[in-house]
This record gives sequence, structure tokens and C-alpha cells, in this order.
Amino acid sequence: MRRKVSSGRITACSIYGIVALLMIAAFICTPDHGFRAGAAKAEKGGLLEIILIDVGQGDSTLVKSPDGRFLLIDSGESKNIGAVINALKGAGAEKLDYVVSTHPHSDHIGGFPKILGQFTVNEVFDIGKPHTTSTYRNYLEAVRSSGAKFNLARAGVSFMLGSSVKVSFLWPDDDMPNDINDSSCVLLIEYLQFDALFAGDIGSNLEGMLIDEEMIPDVELLKAAHHGSKYSSSASFLESASPELVVIQVGNGNDYGYPHPQAIGRIEAVSAEVFRTDRDGSITVTSDGNNWWVRSDRGRIAGGKAEGGLTQLEHVSDLIYVGSVNSAVFHLQECDSVKDILKANLVVYSNREEAVGKGKRPCKVCNP
Repeated sequence: MRRKVSSGRITACSIYGIVALLMIAAFICTPDHGFRAGAAKAEKGGLLEIILIDVGQGDSTLVKSPDGRFLLIDSGESKNIGAVINALKGAGAEKLDYVVSTHPHSDHIGGFPKILGQFTVNEVFDIGKPHTTSTYRNYLEAVRSSGAKFNLARAGVSFMLGSSVKVSFLWPDDDMPNDINDSSCVLLIEYLQFDALFAGDIGSNLEGMLIDEEMIPDVELLKAAHHGSKYSSSASFLESASPELVVIQVGNGNDYGYPHPQAIGRIEAVSAEVFRTDRDGSITVTSDGNNWWVRSDRGRIAGGKAEGGLTQLEHVSDLIYVGSVNSAVFHLQECDSVKDILKANLVVYSNREEAVGKGKRPCKVCNP
């Protein structure tokens, strides 16, 4: 018995020790490291791509800036890391500029050791809240071994992903609650007129606090909190964010009954389009800073304008024109030929005129 208790203490102490060392490094990092509390949005140019990866019951999202910089938010469980690695390779990511660990639960950080072992990672953001599990310890050791700069994720901290995409932490602050889910990072991603909010696993009480502090802006995309839990995505939170599109990252047939019908009902009550990884597979949202488009691995599509509301699904095909960097032809999104284009080679055009202006000719099959 003594050996077991002693071993447990050593494990806990070592975890806290690693966290302390990483936090010390975070506090002594140079002031010009890249945090910009009020960075201005850049001029229009290129496409922002956000891939909400199907990792089963967990979260992982890859963000690619118009100038080819990469951010990975969470990694899902280790057993599903293949989906994340495939998404990174498909997007052409040879390294990650930033990684964000929203909170230390295994369905959010379990795959990070493999990511940190296979890809160069420049900087890691973490809430700095220790969790005494082997998954968390493995994650911390992988961060330390990788040589990535460790930063504390705190409200008011922001950085630029490339020259035109601003990523800001709205939560947590230093006075975090005991509940790990409510300590989750809440992130806002801004690209010109397009905004996306990632709510981690926070619950309705924390949502209410953020509303009271007037920290929730209007957004086009909301990554629903806590996989569509009954106790997240409150009506007041959804009304404050007023999203056009809500994506729920959730596992098919999970043991928790996510997403809960009440959460779905509240989301639908604000007239948001709902995509779910359990039904739609991985979901890719693309924006030129004004228009936005969403497509899923299983063929669903939608789109709209950052200030113009949701475009009906039956009309959205008129908005989405795609092609390949290796082809002189462009297509409608639903054209059968699009299925043969590798994701790394896929090009999305804002309108037909843009495709023609870039020297592309229309497909003779789908006649865009």
C-alpha cells in the first residue's frame, strides 16, 4: 500500500513540476513574442480555411490562414489521431505555427504527443491547470521535449496567424473555476468581416458570465460547447453570438447522449444551420473575409455572407465554385469530378467571375 501511495504522489508531483517549469518559461518569454491585444485586420486577400475534424467523441480543429500559416486547436483522443494527421497532410501543413490545448481532458489532448512528435510546433498555448492523469503527463512531457514555446492562454491575449487572421482568447482569466470544463479556452478567430467562436467545453454558467461581461460578439461560425451537452449552448449565449452556422464535434453513438435534443432545439431556435461530425464527417468552412462556405466529407454544403445571413441550401451551389491547382477547369461544388481533387490541391473561388478571371474554363459536365 505504501508503495502505491508513494508512486501516486511522485506522479502528481512530477506533473505539477513540469507545469511549473513550463509556466516559468511562459512568464519569462520576451514581450515581442507575438501577442497583439489590438492588432488591426489586414486587407482582403485569399481564403481562410477551418477544418473541424471528425475525431469521434472529441474535438480537433485545423485553421489555415490565407498565407499558409497553421493553428491546431485540440487533438482528440490518441486512438483517433490518424484523422488529425491526415487533415494536416491534406492541408499541406508541414509544421504548426500554433497549438492550443483548450483544457486537459483526454478527448482534447490525447493525440498531442503524436502530433508534437511528428510535426514541428512553434508555440503551444495551455490554460496551465494541472490534471493528474497519465494522458496529461504524456502531453506535458511531449510539449517539453518538442522545444515548442509554452504560453499561458489568458483572456486578453491574442496573436496573428499569418498577416491577416487574428486569434484572441476570451477566457480563461487567472481566477479559473475548479471545474476543468469551465476553465476551457474560449477563442475568437477574426478574418476581415468573418468571425468564428470556439467555446471549448464550457457550461451555461460560464456562458452567462461571459455574456454579463459583454465578451461574446456576433459571429458567423460557432463551435458548440461541450459536444452539444444539455448544459451548454444556452439560449442567451446563442442569442448573444447569433451564429449563422453551428458545428457540433461529437462521436457517433457516444455514451453521453450528445448532442442533447434540448441543445439542438436551442440552436435551431436562432435559425442557425447545424453541422455535426457524427453525421457529416469532417467539416470544412472557407471564407474570403466576406462570403463563407461550408462543405462536409459526406456531401452537405451551405454558405452565406458575413453580414448578409444564411443562404438557403438549395441555392448555395450557385455560390461555390471550385477547381484544382493542377487543372484549367472549374466546377460547381457538387460536380462528381470534385471528388477526385485532393484537398491539398482544392481551390475555392468567391464567384464565377473570379474563376474565369484566373484563366479557368467551365466544366462541360456541371456547366458552372
